[in-house]
Amino acid sequence: MPAVWVWVWMLLAVMNLTLGQFIGDHADNEVSQQVPEYYRGAPPKSRRSSCAIRCMLFPADYTLIKWSPVFIIPNMFVNLPLLFVILGGIIHLNEAQTTDCSNTCMFRARCTPYHKDLVWSVVDRVCRVFQNGCIFANENCMRANRCLPPMVATTKEECTKEIFCPRWCSRGAPPVCAWFPYTDSNGNTGGRDMTFGSRCLLDMYACRHAEAYVNEPRIGSCT
Repeated sequence: MPAVWVWVWMLLAVMNLTLGQFIGDHADNEVSQQVPEYYRGAPPKSRRSSCAIRCMLFPADYTLIKWSPVFIIPNMFVNLPLLFVILGGIIHLNEAQTTDCSNTCMFRARCTPYHKDLVWSVVDRVCRVFQNGCIFANENCMRANRCLPPMVATTKEECTKEIFCPRWCSRGAPPVCAWFPYTDSNGNTGGRDMTFGSRCLLDMYACRHAEAYVNEPRIGSCT
């Protein structure tokens, strides 16, 4: 259970106990006229059971005052949020344990990196350039297996807007090494490694120069 759920649960539990004690003492006076004759002579300690955890969660279950509106109504507002918090924590843990997208997509095509037919897409508000549709489809398949939403192709004009293709990047990110395929005028194919000061600078270069890198860039400078 996340830390925030634990703190909320503890806060509600303290409020529950404090409110229960205050209203319980007040309700004892209000319902004293309804206590059976055989019970009025009992020691004060026996009028309320020390029910520990049960009364912490449901303090309105005290023997003498469980039907008193003075006690039941306020505790409804305390106990319901507490139960929702516990239920939400259980659901959160269940989803975290059962989510598995590893076999969502089984499509894996063998794509040539030298066929250039650029595909443009805005991913997490960053313009990405892909060498061709086959590589774009493979990347979408891998995203599905990581439980990520699919990328959607867009136009070059939309992708290269400054909001998605900025002219500057913040500092502090590690350098990356990316591989760019090429085909020269004679039909010869090859590729070159290029080092960038950050992933942001790499994506900015690809967007501004309409050049696609293939595969995920490596952290660190190219050797």
